[in-house]
Amino acid sequence: MTILELPEPELRTIRLDPYERATRGAGDTVAPQTGRLALGLPILQPLNAETVDEDTKPFLQARTGSRFHLLTIITSFTSDLDRPFVSAWVDIKLRSRDPNAPGQPIAWSMKPDSASEAVSVSRKVTLSRSLKLGIPGVPLKASVGGGSEQQETFIRHDVSMEALNEGRSDPRWAFYTTNSGQIHGKHTLCLVIDIPAGVHGTASIEMSATIRIPRMKIFKFSAALTEVEGMDTVQIPPS
Repeated sequence: MTILELPEPELRTIRLDPYERATRGAGDTVAPQTGRLALGLPILQPLNAETVDEDTKPFLQARTGSRFHLLTIITSFTSDLDRPFVSAWVDIKLRSRDPNAPGQPIAWSMKPDSASEAVSVSRKVTLSRSLKLGIPGVPLKASVGGGSEQQETFIRHDVSMEALNEGRSDPRWAFYTTNSGQIHGKHTLCLVIDIPAGVHGTASIEMSATIRIPRMKIFKFSAALTEVEGMDTVQIPPS
């Protein structure tokens, strides 16, 4: 098993710009969001005979028509109870710069592939002797009407993040706010890229999010990645 040290690049604050101009009256507009998102510069590491272990070398030797690279992206979300993230996406477009290339690079493997929170869910509603409803999982209080509670529960997993489109040229990580909590914290995203040997490729990175704005609605924002050199595009060398 090959073990690689993952880089820890400095996080850069990235502005989130609204996709659409919207007003709520009196000249009030949906403003760009700052201080909510930070990213580290993406890091590309070759996966070849010099960087993998002995057990992995036979796989590389059998795949003479491919080269492999590890792309690492670190994202950090700051939660806000007044303007919470509803969802967010990290999209990567893998492309060959050679129009005559034998194929396009693809996402060979993605980690993390998912994250979820375990939630206990009741199959029954609670009723007192006087037919007062109770909250599932919370014991009924003693009252004149009396009451009892019998619960059957099962575990549901609220998915808060998932990797999508593995095996394709448009991999994506999607983040979701759930009943268990907001989108927040630092996430290290790792992608193994399979690109045809001898082909010069690119990995273009885009990021977007939806945020609930008070007294308005949910708005979509795009991350201004192009304002930081090297943040939006990674060159995949031909050798």
